[in-house]
Amino acid sequence: VGEEGYLNSLRMIVTEFPRTHSAKEAQITIARTIAGRGDHARTLEEWKKVANLWPGTPEAGEAKQVIDEITREFVDFSIEPMYFPNEAVEIRLVGRNISAGRVSFFRIPGEQAVRGLGADRPPEDLLDGMSPVFEKRVSFPRRDDYGSTTATLLLDPKVAGERLNPGIYVVRCESGKARAHRVTTVGDLTLLWKGSGNAHYFWVINASDGRPRPRTKVLIAQHGTVRRKPFSRLSDDADRGDVIEL
Repeated sequence: VGEEGYLNSLRMIVTEFPRTHSAKEAQITIARTIAGRGDHARTLEEWKKVANLWPGTPEAGEAKQVIDEITREFVDFSIEPMYFPNEAVEIRLVGRNISAGRVSFFRIPGEQAVRGLGADRPPEDLLDGMSPVFEKRVSFPRRDDYGSTTATLLLDPKVAGERLNPGIYVVRCESGKARAHRVTTVGDLTLLWKGSGNAHYFWVINASDGRPRPRTKVLIAQHGTVRRKPFSRLSDDADRGDVIEL
């Protein structure tokens, strides 16, 4: 008989005995089976039948959740955690039920970033009252079957206005009510450290060539308090590193 024949037998139960518990269970089985195929449009159609035929039931509530999930606007993206100052920034986006979006870069002051991100707060909490330093619109291929579409945004530092200055950025992609946030850094610094008792040894080097970077200011978040430790007040010995007593 196959799966389609099995579904047809369930549809017959729904048609012939519409007010029975068996009909409700049959229609839910149909909806879940179609959902397993990844066919969003047909899944939506089958769950709407559950909501319309058995309103006010827990199954109708489940149907509403699935319908909202299929039809709501959605956007997400991936971005590398660090880029060199002259490196192109590539953002890979995925969206559903949208045709266009806007990508915004917010440059976060170092102390604010250390305090906020170190406390496991979501990145968007750092954006209160801030304006983006760069914005660009992106288009998504149009689909009518509620499936996902992808897009790529490339910022070329050789193009006027697309070069990001060194710093920490919260990146936001939004379309309608859908939003997603990520954090990335533009720079050439890498911090190496080793802890021992109540002392931490730090080495700051260039990520591109491994050369030491003395006289670098380091911010440390400890229990929600940011402590400033400029390396210029400590050792500039690249071999020994610097020691910060906590």
